[in-house]
Amino acid sequence: MTSTDLNLTSIPFLELLRNQIDITRVPFSDRGSRLLVYQSPGRSELYIKLAERIADLEPGLDAYIRRPPFIRDLVFVDADGTPLEFEMTSGPDVLRFRTRIGDFGLVFQDTRILALGLPQNTIAGIRFNVMPEFRFQTAGGGELKSIRNLGYSMNGSLIKNQIIPERDGYTIECIVRAGDDSAVSLYISSKNNLHHDTAPFSESVARAAAR
Repeated sequence: MTSTDLNLTSIPFLELLRNQIDITRVPFSDRGSRLLVYQSPGRSELYIKLAERIADLEPGLDAYIRRPPFIRDLVFVDADGTPLEFEMTSGPDVLRFRTRIGDFGLVFQDTRILALGLPQNTIAGIRFNVMPEFRFQTAGGGELKSIRNLGYSMNGSLIKNQIIPERDGYTIECIVRAGDDSAVSLYISSKNNLHHDTAPFSESVARAAAR
């Protein structure tokens, strides 16, 4: 065994994969999940696609590839709602985003819930656009169908919660007074009951690392 082999065996496996994932090309996801998280190339923005067949929406095995993102233009914001530039550290279990007001994070709380960790003891949040409907024209008219439902919650003190109808969906802005271990969670499901608890971010990170 060489000295290089010895050094590698002393490094935790997850650490070997830090910054080996370029999420502008390869999505961040979790075992058993159908949610795919990407970064928009050259921008401090994320978007989320659904990697699943929705047979009554679009036929075909690869239809989801052509489907627009379910959530797009997801940005981290400060107390005034100003978007924050970030430097990302990627890993197979968690994404970290360094900004001028502190570090955000993203991890799978479970296969249907994304948890976005907030900088400790500050006021911050997220803003994004969601497209819950799929619209298309037919030879004799058009159709509007539901894609998936979205519920969001947080475990910090809510400062601002705004849902603005847009031409192609809704823009949601959620700003929170974060504590030591706060997060905003996004629950994407076909279920109508979207109530869920937002776990402390460190707990979600620990569970993801153990999966």
